[in-house]
Amino acid sequence: MDCPDCPEVDGFTKDGAYLPADVFFFITSEFFTKSPIYKALSTRGYTFTSATIKKYKAPATGNIAKDTKVYDVWVDTYLPNQLAKGHKGTGHSFRFVKINGKFKFIGLLASERN
Repeated sequence: MDCPDCPEVDGFTKDGAYLPADVFFFITSEFFTKSPIYKALSTRGYTFTSATIKKYKAPATGNIAKDTKVYDVWVDTYLPNQLAKGHKGTGHSFRFVKINGKFKFIGLLASERN
């Protein structure tokens, strides 16, 4: 499973390919332990980041919030040149928002490394 190649991907944003949480759980999670994401996560680990997004449009509802703090658990799925010479590498970000003090998984974002 590498989300840009999944037919279930909900859409592409300027940041990459986005797979909503409900689609991830319904279709993808069953095979997650066989995915390149899981392999990278279990061997290389992950990093945490957060950002406040102005006028964040919720993927599932289309609702726009004024300011939304999004928390990411980032996995370097493929390092530069790992797949092929010249390949930039890709990463996946498990995205969360905090609601009533608890983290809620909202989706998975796949993008090229910067």
